Amino acid sequence: VPLATLIGPARVIDARGRAALDPDLVDGIDLAAEERVLFRCFDQFVPGRFPEPFPAVSPGLARRLADAGVKLIGTESPSVDPIDSKTLEAHHILAGGDVTIVENVVLSDVSVGRYTLVVLPLKLTEADSSPVRAVLLELEND
Repeated sequence: VPLATLIGPARVIDARGRAALDPDLVDGIDLAAEERVLFRCFDQFVPGRFPEPFPAVSPGLARRLADAGVKLIGTESPSVDPIDSKTLEAHHILAGGDVTIVENVVLSDVSVGRYTLVVLPLKLTEADSSPVRAVLLELEND
């Protein structure tokens, strides 16, 4: 994944209390102007506890993000697809749209808004994913 995809402006969207991440979450947002979108799914991250249930990205939202040209999505959930998915439809839609996926991001203390995102993966060969150090930097107001 090019570093240019992993570093830059990002919008955090509040998805707490949702059973699924559906297209209506991004209603009113100009996705063509958003390169990176992060979904805050939980009130508080609990270290060492697998979040069950967790909200997965619906195929409709995955298509909408990919069609808009979003480069990266992040979610606090452990997967963009439901835990019992056999087809991994959201993964395939996002991959087909060249959208990078970052799962298990911790946004417990992050407010909705715009930030600069920095995601630094390990340089692994022959792997389809990598642990990352992801940080959000607050934008300075003019």
